[in-house]
Amino acid sequence: MLDSSNLKNQNIKSLENFIELFNGILTINNESEEVHFNFENEILNNLFRDLKDTNNDLEETLKIFFNDHYSKIKQEIFQKRNKEVIEFDIVIEKLKYLFNIYPCYQSNNTIILLFQDNTKKENYRISKEQRDIQNFIDMIPYSMELRDSEGYFIMANKVFKEMWKGHPKQSHSVLKDHHTEEDKKAYRTVVKGGLIRNFESLYNPHPADPDAINKDYWVNADMFPLFDKNGKVESVALMYQDITERKEAELEIEYLKRKLEKRIRERTIKLENSERKYRIAFKRANCFKGIFDHEISNIINQIDLSMKQVKSLLVNKQNNHQILQKFVYIEEHLNRGKKIINNIRNLSEIEKAEIPLISINLQNHLKKAIEFVKIYYREKYLTINVNTPEKDVHILANELLMEVFENILIGIIDSIFQDVISINIILSNNIIDEIEYVNIMISEKFRDYSEENLEILYNNENVSVDLNQPLELGLSLVAKYMDLCEGKFAIECDGKKNSPKCLRFILFFKKIES
Repeated sequence: MLDSSNLKNQNIKSLENFIELFNGILTINNESEEVHFNFENEILNNLFRDLKDTNNDLEETLKIFFNDHYSKIKQEIFQKRNKEVIEFDIVIEKLKYLFNIYPCYQSNNTIILLFQDNTKKENYRISKEQRDIQNFIDMIPYSMELRDSEGYFIMANKVFKEMWKGHPKQSHSVLKDHHTEEDKKAYRTVVKGGLIRNFESLYNPHPADPDAINKDYWVNADMFPLFDKNGKVESVALMYQDITERKEAELEIEYLKRKLEKRIRERTIKLENSERKYRIAFKRANCFKGIFDHEISNIINQIDLSMKQVKSLLVNKQNNHQILQKFVYIEEHLNRGKKIINNIRNLSEIEKAEIPLISINLQNHLKKAIEFVKIYYREKYLTINVNTPEKDVHILANELLMEVFENILIGIIDSIFQDVISINIILSNNIIDEIEYVNIMISEKFRDYSEENLEILYNNENVSVDLNQPLELGLSLVAKYMDLCEGKFAIECDGKKNSPKCLRFILFFKKIES
């Protein structure tokens, strides 16, 4: 008969030998909540001890220790008393440990959990798997790399290393480096299970890997997800084709194309402007030729007639006063001829834009123009009244401003067949389209204009005027000049029966701070 004490000792010895096959033990009594533990891994031992000392509640201690696995362990072991092996992993000080847990149930409501450390075995399996994957992707003739779901580098094949002259560290993530937001968006699409084909990207590998060449590469990338056994995206595979040479050639062609298109467009605009300019100049030349011929012929005929009259007076020995009057008449026609020639010269200068725009004192030029016309029409009783709110007003114009005022005043005077003439000139300020203008109204009769009326005149592009020929050259000068000064020119004309013609000129100049 067997000795019961020896049998008991043998059972204990066998149990101890069995337990030594494992790397840790945890005994839990549900009734007394008594816990005993012992792990070969001293880090794990210290962790459980600290949790046990910190928390009085057994369930809270187990919940923290088993972390994400607690729900499954509680259900399978503590509730169902299932005997199946449960996998358990824990990260301590950035190191990941993997265990198999074998549950044992005793009659006294005690549960024994035996821990078998599979960390080395799992690491070996992962290492072998990575070597197999590395050998496999090295056989692929295209540049390829693998990254995890957070963009961190895992491995790359030989073609990748040859292409980039190196490879990034495992601490490098494409979602946290100098890739463009468009590149990162494409990567996140693949992480979600999508597929990206023929994605063009510009990338310099040097910031990610100091050993890599410092050069911008154009690549055509294909990206696809790799799934684990549960159907979850585990990693992302990226395949690259170097298209730098082709892309740079395309960009160069595109640049030259845009440059050529720009030159053609500029040249076309220049030719169109030149054609428009010469067409207008040709029409104007034909128009002015008739006016010029008519005026000069008329002046020459008047001078010729006056010279014949002077000759007759000299032959008949008339008094000198009559002869002097004829010479004054000849001088007036000569001045008129000079004025016509001067207007044509000024028109030519304006069209060539040879006279730059500067800040001009308006009153000074207006005063000189008034003095000129008073001398020019000294035989008439001429009154010119100027009403201005400011002493010194400066506008955007040039030295031809006096000529403009002279032409307007001469036009008004020549259109009124009277010896007594009164002209009013009114200066005022007005803001149109958020720009401050100086408004100059020159008229034979006083007329009041509200700001609303002035704005209507400013925006009127089709002011029709019925003018005598002597005024047309002068008006052309005024119109071209106002266009050069970025201003506006409006005319109102009243031609009533049984009353003299009354002209009103309104000019809009941009005001300049003096």
